[in-house]
Amino acid sequence: MHEYHDAQDPRRLPPPFTSGNEGRKLLSWRVLILPYLGHTELFLKFRLDEPWDSEHNRSLLPFMPEVFAPPEEALIAQEPNTTFCQVFVGPGTAFESAEGLKFSALQDGSSSTVLIIEASKAVPWTKPEDIEYSPDQPLPAFGSGAKSSSFFFRYTSSFCLAMADGSAQSIWIQSLRDESLRAAITRNDGTKVDSLYWP
Repeated sequence: MHEYHDAQDPRRLPPPFTSGNEGRKLLSWRVLILPYLGHTELFLKFRLDEPWDSEHNRSLLPFMPEVFAPPEEALIAQEPNTTFCQVFVGPGTAFESAEGLKFSALQDGSSSTVLIIEASKAVPWTKPEDIEYSPDQPLPAFGSGAKSSSFFFRYTSSFCLAMADGSAQSIWIQSLRDESLRAAITRNDGTKVDSLYWP
């Protein structure tokens, strides 16, 4: 994400999706960051003016990079070439804009803003589908259902997320503070997030 941002002129995060005629969603942000994951050759094979499920672009689904792959120990049925790596879209999120936001728009600070989260529902990795966030709606479930290798946590649920400062965390759902996660999802509510857990 950082490398994509720094390579743009002006500098911006990737938009949540690319757009075609009349604002039709075409391809996911996951396709746009391919060159910065070492997959330039794959990126160049995509037809950026076609939707993710066009005959040509659909043929590239089997080449999903490993970084988007689900945990091997996921406990739920998984369609091939799908990913749990998603972003939040909606008012106040880091991916609110269809043009992509600057890091300077993360007014609460990069360490207090979520960029990527492990969703509970997998989607085709090139499909422009992510988590719709609304401050007045319940939060969705998170986590792929993967079983922790830790004896202590093996009967608990957790999920991973990446903050805008580049840090990554594994979150234990049972101790998660709903209001803290909401504050981290929004980039400009004036709340600095020190911890996502109950004291």
